[in-house]
Amino acid sequence: MAIVDLNGDGRDDLVRVHETNRLFIDYQTEPGQPFSMLDYGDLARGSIWAVCAADVDRNGFNDLFIGPSSGGAYLLKAGASGQSYTAMELPDRDIFVQGTIFADFDNDGNIDLFACDDNDDNHPYKNNGAGGFSLERGLIGASLPASVSSGNYAVIETDYDNDGYRDVYLSKCRLGVTSSTDRRRINRLFRNDGNNNYTDEGPAVGLDDGEQSWCSDFADIDNDGDMDCFILNHGAGTSRLLENDGSGGFSDISASAGLGDIDYFGIQAFFRDFDNDTHIDLLVTATDLGGEAATYRIYRNNGDKTFTEAPDVLRLSGGNPISHLHSCALGDLNHDGFIDIFGGRGTGYNGTSASQRDLLFLNNPNTNHYLAVQLKGRTSNPNAIGARLELHGAWGVQLREVRAGEGYGVQNSLTKVFGVGSSTGISKLVVRWPSGITEEVLAPDVDQFLALREGDSLDGESFTLPIISSPLEAIVISGDPFSYRVSTSNLSLSYELGDAPKGMIIDSESGVVNWLSEGEGIQNVEIRAVNPAGTTVETLAITVSLAPPPPDFASAINNPSLVFLNADDPWFVQSEVSRQDGQALQSGDVADDGRSFVETTVEGPGELEFWWKASSEESYDELVFRVDGAQVQNLSGETDWEQVAYQVPEGIHRLRWSYEKDGSISSNDDAGYLDEVSWAATDSDGDGLPDDWERENFGSLSAGGGDDPDGDRSDNRAEWSASTDPNNATSLLRILRVTRDEEGGSEVSFQSVPGKQYVVEASETMENFQTVTAPITAQGVTTNVAVQLYVAGSKGEVVYVAPGAEGRVFVPNESVGD
Repeated sequence: MAIVDLNGDGRDDLVRVHETNRLFIDYQTEPGQPFSMLDYGDLARGSIWAVCAADVDRNGFNDLFIGPSSGGAYLLKAGASGQSYTAMELPDRDIFVQGTIFADFDNDGNIDLFACDDNDDNHPYKNNGAGGFSLERGLIGASLPASVSSGNYAVIETDYDNDGYRDVYLSKCRLGVTSSTDRRRINRLFRNDGNNNYTDEGPAVGLDDGEQSWCSDFADIDNDGDMDCFILNHGAGTSRLLENDGSGGFSDISASAGLGDIDYFGIQAFFRDFDNDTHIDLLVTATDLGGEAATYRIYRNNGDKTFTEAPDVLRLSGGNPISHLHSCALGDLNHDGFIDIFGGRGTGYNGTSASQRDLLFLNNPNTNHYLAVQLKGRTSNPNAIGARLELHGAWGVQLREVRAGEGYGVQNSLTKVFGVGSSTGISKLVVRWPSGITEEVLAPDVDQFLALREGDSLDGESFTLPIISSPLEAIVISGDPFSYRVSTSNLSLSYELGDAPKGMIIDSESGVVNWLSEGEGIQNVEIRAVNPAGTTVETLAITVSLAPPPPDFASAINNPSLVFLNADDPWFVQSEVSRQDGQALQSGDVADDGRSFVETTVEGPGELEFWWKASSEESYDELVFRVDGAQVQNLSGETDWEQVAYQVPEGIHRLRWSYEKDGSISSNDDAGYLDEVSWAATDSDGDGLPDDWERENFGSLSAGGGDDPDGDRSDNRAEWSASTDPNNATSLLRILRVTRDEEGGSEVSFQSVPGKQYVVEASETMENFQTVTAPITAQGVTTNVAVQLYVAGSKGEVVYVAPGAEGRVFVPNESVGD
């Protein structure tokens, strides 16, 4: 679950995952009015354990991270309104996601991602600036040997030692491991030295807890200017409140603070000032696994480093108190400056309850005042994640940190709320941005939502020339969308392009460049960063490459005509398992709840035949054949080769073979196999031309196989065989050049159709042609191939052998030129 502003209106919205797999988003409207609900539908994977949100591509709307127990994590990237989403898979899908955060770990202004893995090493993902992510273990040096790398439950970012750099604390728990000295149970504190180097300082400062920690939180409980820590552990009396000594060392004050006897199985723990009295309170929720029903506790901060439990705080609308609260997310869901609670009332660790409905608890305001602050970064990341806010007043100094992702897999509001009690005056608000810029707002009014954009309070003399720090080289496949962010080491207020190709645009505020790439070669684009100190200009070199050809499966499936597309876990050609001692396709290696598919598109009507077999866990993992997404047939278990015949109806249809796994256990080869795929489009009038091809090129079945409508000496049957255009005399299969070398080899250059497959055949006579190349997939309108020919090299236009030899060409046995 999550509470976060998703549509950019400054109001917190609610994200709910029903029964761990169906997504609902409730958009806050005006106070007292119903929420506007978006039913996104079922997520791509079930058993969701983590959700967090941030604007990863700087389009002004927060995107959602979705973390399942298996099958791989992914993003839902927000569209232009913040109310539609497109799924984007994250690399390396072998992960059991636990707590997850967005943060800018290398402080380049781009929001990165850190996903805890219950069973293996954690997954740090680096953002390229435009919302694309790559797995980079070195982003944080958090890796451990495989034998002790598991047990990662929650992660939080904080500046524990007040050096201005954001550190990372990892809460660890490994069920079944009984020793508190086992490294799979020992929490880790990664200190940032300011140069993006992280070292584990947990033992040195007293945060190397080994008591099965579910999550932790950091806040300033005594308004003395440093971050104290609460660690939620499983085990009677093991949860701890630790006071920061001001230099980053911690001492246990649990007993004296009144928090030494927590004996329930906690799930979430959050510091917040729920009554806006200037003192940070503590909320803990718990599962039903500790011998009692799922429950919660709110501990009021007394202002003297002690806490008192406040009973029966959460009540139903009729006034009756509730006790069952399993998990929660926090934010202001009626925009009144007081923190509300959305309560998840599940069971176990991540189970749903058939009898307990989730509940929204709106805070009953008292007379205390507040200041709510919403930050927007420029040089810093757009959500200002990692920013520290200081509120100075009669209470001393209150601290807040902007975080995206907290606790055990939930997201709390990015709006930072300060309670100021009965005070009506504030001395100042200090914002320490992740970029290093510090801004002050003097005497802000109470009881307001204050929106601040990085740099808006600076005068012209405060600026230095913006230095462009983003990479000046980029690569894109022709036809793919290109995204890039211009980043600077000093604050830039606007961005511009020069000499940009057609269609390329830049967002002048965010510096994000977008372009639908085309052509081939290097595009040199001028990028400019502007502020009152001047303009910096650099040249961005974009290498545009042609797309690689589709996978060549012709020999494996005995069919050179079908063009296949592959999944991220691709099918591949192998010779260990095939129908007749040759080659066949095998599904890729996938994790639990994952899938590996291969697909092609045909235009019917026509008949499809193929052979397939499964080698899987019976009844659970399966090989599925689908047409246009609908399942037609499936295999499961250890099967023999079986042939399938399927009549494809008229129209364009997508054929997919998919190996799909459930949530656990692998058996046999854990794979599916495909061989001998044949496709024959219907030829209802018997003219040697498939009906679909005739309709596509002539609009009806009136054309004859021997006709030559474009007069290029290639009849329609030859044009169909060669995949050329029968209505264009320049579109034909012909040899452009044959050059013979001294060793008897030749290079054949022929006109081709991109994406189509060809073979070269040769003979000394007009009979008994022999294939002299493997199937070749054309990448352009001209294809060059080295061959051993039976005749001398020559140059000249191709002459087709005869109407019955479509696609074969004759090179005259004569020498022309050199």
